[in-house]
Amino acid sequence: MKLRAARRVGAAALVVAAAGACTEVVPPELVPTKPSTQAASRCVVGERSVGLARLEPWLGGRPFVLPVELVSVPGSSELYLAEMYGKIYRIDPASGAVRPVADLAGTNMNEGGLRGLAVHPSGARAFVVVERPAVETDGVVPIESELRSYALGADGTFDLASEQLVLRVHIPNGAHGMDTLRFGPDGKLYVSVGDGGTGSDHVPPYYDPTKLLGTVLRLDVDAGIPYAIPSDNPFVNVAGMRGEVYAYGFRNPWKFSFDRATGDLWAGDVGETRTEEVDRVMKGGNYGWPVLEGVECHPDAPGCSAAGTIAPVFSYTHAMGSAITGGFIYRGTRLPALAGKYVYADFQSGILWAVDLGVPGAVPAHLNKGEVRPMVAAIGEGADGELFALDWRGGVVYTLAPDGDAAERPPFASRLSETGCFDAADPKQPSPTLVPYDVNVELWSDGLRKQRFLALPESTSLDAMPDGTLALPKGGLAIKTFLDGTTPIETRFLGRQGDGEWVGASYVWNADGTDAVLVDEAKELTLASGHTWTVPGPGQCFFCHQASAGVSLGLVREQFDLENTRDDTTENQLARFARTAVVHGDVPTGPALDPSDGSAPVEARVRSYLHANCSGCHRPGTGIFSALDLRVDTSLTDSGLCGSCGKDCRFVTPGSPSTSRLSNRMHSRGPTHGYTDTQMPPIATRYVDPVGTNLIDEWVRSGPPCAGP
Repeated sequence: MKLRAARRVGAAALVVAAAGACTEVVPPELVPTKPSTQAASRCVVGERSVGLARLEPWLGGRPFVLPVELVSVPGSSELYLAEMYGKIYRIDPASGAVRPVADLAGTNMNEGGLRGLAVHPSGARAFVVVERPAVETDGVVPIESELRSYALGADGTFDLASEQLVLRVHIPNGAHGMDTLRFGPDGKLYVSVGDGGTGSDHVPPYYDPTKLLGTVLRLDVDAGIPYAIPSDNPFVNVAGMRGEVYAYGFRNPWKFSFDRATGDLWAGDVGETRTEEVDRVMKGGNYGWPVLEGVECHPDAPGCSAAGTIAPVFSYTHAMGSAITGGFIYRGTRLPALAGKYVYADFQSGILWAVDLGVPGAVPAHLNKGEVRPMVAAIGEGADGELFALDWRGGVVYTLAPDGDAAERPPFASRLSETGCFDAADPKQPSPTLVPYDVNVELWSDGLRKQRFLALPESTSLDAMPDGTLALPKGGLAIKTFLDGTTPIETRFLGRQGDGEWVGASYVWNADGTDAVLVDEAKELTLASGHTWTVPGPGQCFFCHQASAGVSLGLVREQFDLENTRDDTTENQLARFARTAVVHGDVPTGPALDPSDGSAPVEARVRSYLHANCSGCHRPGTGIFSALDLRVDTSLTDSGLCGSCGKDCRFVTPGSPSTSRLSNRMHSRGPTHGYTDTQMPPIATRYVDPVGTNLIDEWVRSGPPCAGP
């Protein structure tokens, strides 16, 4: 399709462009006749919270640096908080006092990190897990995962001179080492150990009994130096098995906990590409990895059999989240509705859930819809059974508090025709109060076309921010309908509630296009073309719509600075929105995104494509473990694209798309395993963007100005 050329507002000499972004010809029946922001509308943000809990900043919102663990002090109401870089604090919840009690950064931790912390029931010693790099081998940097012990002073400080190495586990691929430490009701120390990053091999014999990888260990730290193996451990007298092993067959049991009421041990095991699971860890149990992921055979596992394995008690697919942070059975009193339920989080989606593990097939309740979505690295439990959520990215610790305001918030309507945003008799007709808008560069959505609207409360507007973000006001909505040709498939809502927090919803259209129904979980639809389209579940919205990227990814100066035609008048969209009070304030000047009509240099078009399709995650502050910054106003040198991604690996190899990680991942689709072949984007698309990949490959072949070989 022919693409629009955009006339820029302000000083935008440095323009870049993108591929695959075509001007949409909106069907006449979908064009509103009287766009206006000043008329009252009942198109409002709905509330998706179940009203069970909300996140409340603890300690006045004081930020820590990459907090990874919060544990209670035996016999006290105080807690220890551990940061990844080695600092440990003792906290008095009553006074809010925070005292540093250890800094392990100088104890040969180097570039590794502190992963786990537990206090002996006597209160006399503390145990920590730290990681440090080992010697690089064939381009892989393994790690040494170390369990260490320290004596505690009367004031709770760590005696660093008393450091004792308890156990060292070699982690061959530099991922999934020792993590959580917990003392069980039996006084023994339980330790989770990941698979070392080797699980993607999936070759017999699957589990190596001579190693401690992929296990939960049980150690007696009181009966031996540095520890003894309890005589009742399941494999003490089994030839070839390590006696420390309590249970095995885990991929990455990042966080586990004991139910203080029953003593049951619950572990959240992080999945690879499909399934996250919660396991009740039993003595001698085999939990299936790497043969099984959840209850399904791994595609790369030959001769797969579930015989002799223990199935997860609860699992969820990556339609709901993609990295479980195991939690606790709630035994506090502040939230009666959660009593006896397992509270856990998903690290990537930032959502906390509660599920009744005693009910087969129970549907988890979404606790913090509409709240902030932290990257929850750990859930902590206080002496009183109340729970805390540790935001790894933002550093804030949150308490789970009753959501007393939930009843005052209107729910999302069950049908699109009932939202007030579209004509009740014909939901294809937007309300005249909606404001249509266009963007310069499309996010690739498997070839579907899109129609976009804003719903702004009366007398409100988008606020122009210094960074170019056009901030949605409280109560405002960004609405997008996906169309297969002229057939509406899905309509999505992204909005800000009255408290300023974000919430999303998706409506799926019926076959005859007369209405759309609200969905509460991901769905797969078969289109007329035979293609499959995935409607996201509630948690998936915020995989891409991250706070560090402004949440509403398309509402930015770079995307709005274009010329389009409304009511037979062609005008710059930003100028029109300023004139009609859709946008308030001075929009900063800067680079904008150009459609890929071929008029801009290939590098400029590539940078715009990457901004629109990739920079939501690949930018500072998202927690994505990549050095890439693909925002359009970041120079090529600073973007990381010219850097290395490992031995014999470069994100961009000038002249060679086949050896460029950027091109390889964009060309990849379908189930992927491990790290090197993961498709990009990893979600929201099943099919390769032909225009975008051709553009990237053209640029790589032209030899981008990257330093080095």
